[in-house]
Amino acid sequence: MEKGFRVLIQNRARFENGDPAGRWMELPATKEELREVMETLGIAGPRDFLLNGYTALADRHVDVPQEWIRGADLDRVNFLAARLEGLDAEQLEKLNAVLSGSFQLDSLDKLIDYTYNEGCFDHIPGIYDAAELGDYYLNDSSMVQMPEAWKAGIDKEDFGNNAAVCENGKFTDYGYVKRNRQEWRLQYEGKEVPKQYQIIGYPEMDREQLREGITEPVRIKPIILMAENSKGRMAEITDRLEQGIQDLFQSEKYKNYLNVMSKFHHYSARNIELIFMQMPGASIIAGYNTWKQQGRQVMAGQKASCIL
Repeated sequence: MEKGFRVLIQNRARFENGDPAGRWMELPATKEELREVMETLGIAGPRDFLLNGYTALADRHVDVPQEWIRGADLDRVNFLAARLEGLDAEQLEKLNAVLSGSFQLDSLDKLIDYTYNEGCFDHIPGIYDAAELGDYYLNDSSMVQMPEAWKAGIDKEDFGNNAAVCENGKFTDYGYVKRNRQEWRLQYEGKEVPKQYQIIGYPEMDREQLREGITEPVRIKPIILMAENSKGRMAEITDRLEQGIQDLFQSEKYKNYLNVMSKFHHYSARNIELIFMQMPGASIIAGYNTWKQQGRQVMAGQKASCIL
């Protein structure tokens, strides 16, 4: 049975070179399922990994902005898919109404937290304008207790408009929705995803190579910049690059440079040269947060490599 939530995974380097090939993967998924997709696409690490879209079955669709998915960590999207899997059709319609209603549900984290706070909103499906809301409150909700003759004299549209203003309710393509007084409780916003939904990582071979190949701290030759402003620092980096390129082609270093290029082909020529200048034996380059996500901690005293 289809799960109803799918993301498009692509190889970033190939995509940037004009190859749109990718794989749609159903979520929630396991590490093994993701690894199979990554191997198929030739993805060796986070620099190659591109999360580039989302789709769902028609009866399971949620209006998640595509930019939330493209800019997200896959583990968090995987967790969201698991939470949405527990919602039925009526609950999904309510969620879509809330997303359409400008209730500051404006991030993936808040969307995850919504699944724990669904009771904070009241949803009336099938109500799309003030006249319908007025008629519902007057005749179907049992909220207004008065003789029927009096109700007949009330302008339903005016009544509905006043109710929507007082409740700060919103009319959406999915019906009428409003915030009630139930307290919103933070659950996972800004916190780590539960471990059973953490699936992204380097291929197993890369992790083994890292464990076996690094027996002592790797020393980086940092580029020390003396300028006090960004323009001056950029000029220094450019000068170092020009000198480094001259040295490269006038020495025996060219073979080593080609080796670095083969590992970091998705970087620009300038950044490949900067990596080569600072750490010619590098096999993987990643930021602090990426290393942390892989369960590795940057050692105290280590210097960062400078790239543009």
